[in-house]
Amino acid sequence: MVDVAESRLWAPWRARRRVPNTLSLIGSTLGAPRSYRGLLAVQSEDWLAKYQHLDQERRRDVRISPKGTVVLLAGGDTCRCRIVNLSHGGVLVTVPVEAGDMFVPGRSLELELQIDGKSSQWIRLSGRVVRIEATTIAMTFDKVSVEFIQLVDEMLGASYGRRRILSVISVDTDADRRARIAEAFRVVGCTVVTVSTPLEMIVRLGELQFEPDLIVIASSRPSATSDDLRRFVEREHPGARLAAVSDQLINPGGESQWLSSMDADGDLVNRVRRLLLPLV
Repeated sequence: MVDVAESRLWAPWRARRRVPNTLSLIGSTLGAPRSYRGLLAVQSEDWLAKYQHLDQERRRDVRISPKGTVVLLAGGDTCRCRIVNLSHGGVLVTVPVEAGDMFVPGRSLELELQIDGKSSQWIRLSGRVVRIEATTIAMTFDKVSVEFIQLVDEMLGASYGRRRILSVISVDTDADRRARIAEAFRVVGCTVVTVSTPLEMIVRLGELQFEPDLIVIASSRPSATSDDLRRFVEREHPGARLAAVSDQLINPGGESQWLSSMDADGDLVNRVRRLLLPLV
């Protein structure tokens, strides 16, 4: 006996099985060959052309949020901006407050774009301003090069993979604690980059094409070092979540995202899972 839920799963399959007989019957009624291949092929070609057109439009509108820089060039005006999101057809960037008066909707401009990374290159584009807000400018591109299309396609693939796996940067001068915390995050399926100094963290962040999902900063001595690093991340990388790590069993500073490095009860991995819940 098949239950109702299972019968619903099989229903579409049964419906598809009936299609050939129906089409064959139509063909025989009209005096056409019993094969429905020609009719189906014509319908399939029309549908495929429409689908491909819609798929191209959809891909053109898909937005990703890589880390990168855009330099806007309009006449004698130049403005250095950071990417908020990017697609095949345009880009949204943050601009300094004082630069907002330099651009108006409809203004044509040249721009140079570079994605953060070790081997990234500058790409020259042209476009026009379509929207201006308090701290952002949205632009549409006039023409794009094959190089730019390939770059965005690569970023789309990397963005898809990134959505499936959480990325973490762990900053800790204590080698044993750093290894213990990193292993707990890896056990739950995260990719982890471990660094021991603030400078090393800044360098690694600059090499990443996307913001990490979580930056874990362990307590330091003096505490001013870790405090300054948290303020730097909040200012320069607002898209990344922050978590604090310390050896205490009770949250010492009242941070909303905090993790004790102690594992006397063998529950560190479970506590890491709970820490990551808001990110999934």
